[in-house]
Amino acid sequence: ITQKRVTDFMADACPRGLVAAATDNGAGGLASSVGELAQLTGGARIDLALVPLKTPGLQPWEILVSESQERMTLGVRPAYLDELLRIATLHEVEVTVLGTFDTAGSFRACHGPLAVCELELEFLHHGWPRLHLEATVSVPPLRAWVTPTERASESVGRILLELLRAPNVSSRERVVRRYDHEVQARTVVKPYQGRAPQDAAVLRVGRTDDDASGLAVASGICPQYGDLDPYEASACAFDEAIRGLVAVGVHLPFGERVGDFVCACDNFCVPNIRFDAVTNPDGREKLGKLVRMAEATFDVATTYRVPLVSGKDSMKNDFVSGGRTISVPPTVLYTAVGKLRDSRTAVTAEVKADGDCVYLLEASAERASDRALGGAGLGASELARLWRVPELADRGVEHGGRHRNGATAGHEVVLHAVLAG
Repeated sequence: ITQKRVTDFMADACPRGLVAAATDNGAGGLASSVGELAQLTGGARIDLALVPLKTPGLQPWEILVSESQERMTLGVRPAYLDELLRIATLHEVEVTVLGTFDTAGSFRACHGPLAVCELELEFLHHGWPRLHLEATVSVPPLRAWVTPTERASESVGRILLELLRAPNVSSRERVVRRYDHEVQARTVVKPYQGRAPQDAAVLRVGRTDDDASGLAVASGICPQYGDLDPYEASACAFDEAIRGLVAVGVHLPFGERVGDFVCACDNFCVPNIRFDAVTNPDGREKLGKLVRMAEATFDVATTYRVPLVSGKDSMKNDFVSGGRTISVPPTVLYTAVGKLRDSRTAVTAEVKADGDCVYLLEASAERASDRALGGAGLGASELARLWRVPELADRGVEHGGRHRNGATAGHEVVLHAVLAG
């Protein structure tokens, strides 16, 4: 609830020009957020005794570095402070003045009369030794664990039912509906609509009745690809998020066409990447997989001309019990947001009428992965897990974009991205 209030407050205050700079109090707390913003002016001073505390009795250094995900650090010009406080009161958001940004060249923190730290900004941001890590990168060979003919005798219907009941493919509707996903009834395309899950949610964001502009939000994640090929896992996840936007009607840049505004953010989740001969002997290989994932991020983002405007990482995702270490597969989640010029024209995935024709849009060139499998590219990550059939991402978004552009002249269209399952 607090985070939602802060979000609404920021959305109200920033367009008014009341906030000169802002960042979140994530890892490192005020030391990180104020220390980063201090680079903009050349210095900062804060009094930790003024910081509102959730837990009493914290030492000054604990107050300085404590993480507070729902808190933001703002830089505000003195002339705008009263108006900012008024807006904060309207949104029931607590705002506390902790200090000032200056040009002293240092980051200074005190607790009342007690000096806590005084660090030169140059030393704070550039004086620490760089961490040097070693990575081993290997490109896994394509291999077929089974051939399609080995499964030919099995019922396609049974295979379909087994895929549909798999936890990674089955409907999450019972989970989604536990939460309020239609605040203020601005949802044009819901997560579940008709008898099909949608590839993206569409929100109407226009401020007037005449403004039907909207935002589409989609995500992509392929954790099971990670151990097989981290590069393809990352590329396919990015591709999934973008195809989700295309499926509801977002126009990507293509050729000379500018396209709609589209951006994305990444969330990397990987195990411990620091090599240790005893505790983490495969650390070099884990770091190599992260490197390959990052390379895919760059390659696909630049290919689609989609900027990454934010992101985060979660490291050391390992569980140790009884001397055994269980590590997560190298995983990255991409969330993509795209503008819709008219949210009323958003395309949905449910079949509109009996007898509709179904078309599969895909890249026309034969893929290397198809040739390796004797012409059987069975693109579905859950299928790969259940039947050990490898698969690689098919970059066919441009085809979906062209289909969308040419299919809106008086025709009711269904467009659905081929994703898990």
